[in-house]
Amino acid sequence: MQEPFRIKPSWLFLALLIIGSLVGTTKFQAAQEKEKAINLAKDHDVSSRIMLWTGVSVAHEKDGRVSLLSTGMKQLNLPDLLLIAPRSAGNAALGTFFDFLSYSAEFGKPLPEGDIGRTADERLPIHYVRSPIDPKVKVWRVELK
Repeated sequence: MQEPFRIKPSWLFLALLIIGSLVGTTKFQAAQEKEKAINLAKDHDVSSRIMLWTGVSVAHEKDGRVSLLSTGMKQLNLPDLLLIAPRSAGNAALGTFFDFLSYSAEFGKPLPEGDIGRTADERLPIHYVRSPIDPKVKVWRVELK
């Protein structure tokens, strides 16, 4: 059985720094945001905390699709994710992106090259490719249909 993730003081500190840097908010709004960040950092569910651990870089592909590249998975000893999605996928692509990151973090090791998905209709291929921002680094690439 894998040891559960534990909150690290550095994650809580990072969350507080982010919330503390809010400009143009009332004290009440800032207090509410601070409480949300603390609750996320304390949550034992990986998917709730993955957004505190990672960042996302958004770019547009030449064919009009959107690419989402995670940053920060290295701190979990995992490769970053490059998700390519149709522009029409919108926020659903972002949700899928964080679902994949959460699954990878819970799995605890890089996902194997090949297909991912529960059913034949859901299956999406995973390929390891060079990172678009650092060709020396490999990322796992998934393309949404």
